Amino acid sequence: MCGMCDSMKDTLAPLAFLLSLALAACESAPTMTDFPAAQQLVKSVQAAHSDLVRLTIHAVPTGGEKCQVIASTSADKLGQWSDQEDLDAMKTGEPIEMMEGADLDYTAPVKDAMGEVVAVVGVTVSGSDATAQKQSAQAIADEVSKAILGATAAMW
Repeated sequence: MCGMCDSMKDTLAPLAFLLSLALAACESAPTMTDFPAAQQLVKSVQAAHSDLVRLTIHAVPTGGEKCQVIASTSADKLGQWSDQEDLDAMKTGEPIEMMEGADLDYTAPVKDAMGEVVAVVGVTVSGSDATAQKQSAQAIADEVSKAILGATAAMW
């Protein structure tokens, strides 16, 4: 091989590696589809609750295979894969509570009439009274769950 060919090979090898990493990331990242009804729901609930820090709906979209964020008050969360606590709530059917600094993060499953978990609602609320935070988070999760289950058309 000539010296120029060796130089080109040395230059292109790292680029080929970076390209393969980028392609692998694209294959594993969720695809974000617009879910306007779900997004409108989180926005309307947010407007009604001054203590709401973040509200997120997690579900497996129609035709999808993995649980992802389909609606959120935090734009950076949209389309991301669901976190472990969200997956745990979906799997166990039980709510999960975690503190995020002074805020309460309450993750609740949404169960259909047959008791099957169809989604998970993540509610983060602020406040200084732990009991009031929990009551507020539960009430918000219930409000969102009822809206999801009572929707006349599928939200995702």
